[in-house]
Amino acid sequence: MISREEIDGLHAEEGVACDEILKKLKVEDYQNFFTIKETLDIAYQEFLVTQKNAKVSIFNLYLIGGNLTKEGDRPDIDLLVATDMWYDSSAPRDLKAAIFWPGCQCDLVQEKILGLTDFFSKIEQVGKLPDDYNIGVTKGKVLFELYPENGGKKIDLSYVRNLDEWSGFHSEEKFIARDVDEKGKPLERLILRRWK
Repeated sequence: MISREEIDGLHAEEGVACDEILKKLKVEDYQNFFTIKETLDIAYQEFLVTQKNAKVSIFNLYLIGGNLTKEGDRPDIDLLVATDMWYDSSAPRDLKAAIFWPGCQCDLVQEKILGLTDFFSKIEQVGKLPDDYNIGVTKGKVLFELYPENGGKKIDLSYVRNLDEWSGFHSEEKFIARDVDEKGKPLERLILRRWK
């Protein structure tokens, strides 16, 4: 029998907590969550295949925000992807990118999320990802607002990417240590998927 850790990278107690949350979702919300999780699976696998000598220390999906901290039904679902995958450019792969950045390594997570137009009627990106040219300008985080076609709840997907190899996070522990509020208090999060 395949263990939960082999499937989702979750330890037994993490799997139980994850299942408790997922059981509460309506069918359409679970379908939308599953679509995002599978899309991230594809991005992760494609990254490993296309990046020579690629090593990813952290690529995790969390439930965050009011879904964990507030009682009752919430108007949206807040998710967070945290990774230290790094690319030469953040431009989406398109003709313009191919002309101006020949051979660029584009951000697969961004590309795959923005490509979910068959499942979401509207996808908005708020913020810019860090790249070699804008470190110090960006906070290393963007928000994707996804409005489902199937009538499910809006999904706010935060995407945090390591800023640089010297001061950034290169492990789950280092990410958690940095994921704090203005007073330094750890933010609430529940691991839903850990890619290894």
